Amino acid sequence: MDLNEENHQCWTSGDMRANRSIYIVWIKKGYQDVQEPYGSSISKVKGIARVSISNSNFNDDNVKQSLWDAADYLIPPIENNAFFIATRKTVTYKQTVGTCASAMSEKLFCNSTQNPCEKGLPAPNSLGVLTGNCVPVKKNMKKKVCEINAWCPEELTDSM
Repeated sequence: MDLNEENHQCWTSGDMRANRSIYIVWIKKGYQDVQEPYGSSISKVKGIARVSISNSNFNDDNVKQSLWDAADYLIPPIENNAFFIATRKTVTYKQTVGTCASAMSEKLFCNSTQNPCEKGLPAPNSLGVLTGNCVPVKKNMKKKVCEINAWCPEELTDSM
């Protein structure tokens, strides 16, 4: 290979690099390109919180205390780019795992012959499983609803 051919090849590859740079920067205006950053962050909550609710400022017997852990006060965000702070908690007193009448709002009305409750199916709008029994509602003994196996009584129900 001749010395002139080597210089010619180097000059050609250098020329191609210069042309490519001019094309990207000057013609395509590559210096104006913007790339949006993408990322995510996760916050982890640890510990407990003690909440004291008093009905009277003078009588300590009326103070109700409860402990909240991360499952109680950590709620998944509803909106993007938002931070949630728990300010209210719904308390259902004397709630235990067992069987009870489903909430009237679920409209799981039944009787022994029509609309039987299917045993073992999940209740449509609650966190319970149907037992297959048709039981009267405590507020109105004439109405019957499907019985569920769940945390009883259900929160915010009319069937308590």
